[in-house]
Amino acid sequence: MLAIDTLYMNDAVMTFKCIHRLVPDYLADKFISRSQITTRNTRQSNDLNIPRCRLATGQQSFAYRGDILWNDFSDSLKRTNSVKAFKAKLTHYSFNVVSIFVSEKSLWGVTNKVCM
Repeated sequence: MLAIDTLYMNDAVMTFKCIHRLVPDYLADKFISRSQITTRNTRQSNDLNIPRCRLATGQQSFAYRGDILWNDFSDSLKRTNSVKAFKAKLTHYSFNVVSIFVSEKSLWGVTNKVCM
């Protein structure tokens, strides 16, 4: 379970850095909000657009995993300003959610038996 927590934390922190443009542009440009794609104002307009993936291999990409993770976070976690504060909030958040999240959506290429 420790390896899954580490992967989850690394993906979440890197996604945070990409959203806040703290990484090079080639990484930050992988994340597009739904409001940039459509002008329709919905409850999910602040969420990230999840790219369509034909194969399960595409669902294991960082961009896909990051979009799924970010959209599942609470608004208070998304509104965090600094990386240090985000990591602190994420530690409390992840222990409650990560086992459920990973068992439902095996995004890291491991089977559910390993996660439990």
